[in-house]
Amino acid sequence: MAGDTLSKLKISKKAYVFDTRRKFAATQNFVVKKKPENAAEDLKANVMSLFAKKKSSGDTAEAEKKASEKAAASPSSTQTKKGPLLSPVMMALIVVVVLVIAGGLFLMIKLGEASLSAQSPPAKHIYGGAYDYSVLQSRVLSIGSIEKPQRAAYLLVGYGTANVSAMNFTATLYSDHPPSQVFLLDYARNGADSYPTFRKELLSGLASAGLPASEIEMDKAALLPQGSLLIVPTGYFPKELLGMDSNFNFKDLMNRGVTIVYIGLPFNDKALTGDGLTISTNFSELSFSNPESANSLKPTDGFSLSNARYLVSPVQGGKGRFSSVAAIYGAASAIKLGGGYMVFIPQSLDGGWHAEGGKQAARDVLRLVLE
Repeated sequence: MAGDTLSKLKISKKAYVFDTRRKFAATQNFVVKKKPENAAEDLKANVMSLFAKKKSSGDTAEAEKKASEKAAASPSSTQTKKGPLLSPVMMALIVVVVLVIAGGLFLMIKLGEASLSAQSPPAKHIYGGAYDYSVLQSRVLSIGSIEKPQRAAYLLVGYGTANVSAMNFTATLYSDHPPSQVFLLDYARNGADSYPTFRKELLSGLASAGLPASEIEMDKAALLPQGSLLIVPTGYFPKELLGMDSNFNFKDLMNRGVTIVYIGLPFNDKALTGDGLTISTNFSELSFSNPESANSLKPTDGFSLSNARYLVSPVQGGKGRFSSVAAIYGAASAIKLGGGYMVFIPQSLDGGWHAEGGKQAARDVLRLVLE
């Protein structure tokens, strides 16, 4: 009985299997941070850390997603993976490409506008003529022969034009014949220590201008022809030219057409002899007046004379029949009688130009003669 019971007993065995579906591992990540050297490096580090955070969060989500896919074997568990973000280098390249394209478009637009403006025809019936000119040189030239000298005006004009096809110039020349020959009176002088320098510079300047010049003594001055110019740098007026102990005077020369340039002091009360002495006179046909102020006889236009002493004018109702001429260069007076002129430079050589009187006086006289 017992044996039968034991024979009916069966030993059963149950096996239990445990499977770990989700594995966990503790991880630690370390990042070495460097102190940025400047603001640009600091900005770059911040941008890189931002992308690193996004990438790490993406990796964690992807791991969890894979674990859930293993647990659920359904078709709905299959999902598309999110693509990686653009790197900073790629973003910089994209920005550069965009800038290049924008610059190219801007350049093409500007070139198109320039070509359109170049192709547009000029406006018709619009006149904008303009011109300017200046007289560079003006002189009187000697022409002809020595026996029959003649004078001619010479002008050198510089000009510029725009939209002008022609220009006409009108010049007003001398109303009387200009001097054809210059004579320097060889006579006694007062206040003229600088005369040797004056004589040398004057004769040299006249020769360079092509104007014949020579010295002349008083007894030959009465024979001066029409168109001559006599320079009298004596300081006081020679008594012979006033008609004292002489068969002619300066009025005879002026009526003949001779021009006189006198450098000296008034001769209404004093005159100079051939010995260099001064004598009393009583010439009343011209008025020698002192200026009211120093500025009234101030030279102009580069005239070098200083300390001008007087002005000359005809006496009203006088018998000399002189006529007055406008002041020359602000300091020199001039009168006219017949066909001749007389120019007064109201100082002596030494008194009017000081230590450098000779050279500067010659320069001023040359201007009076040539201009």
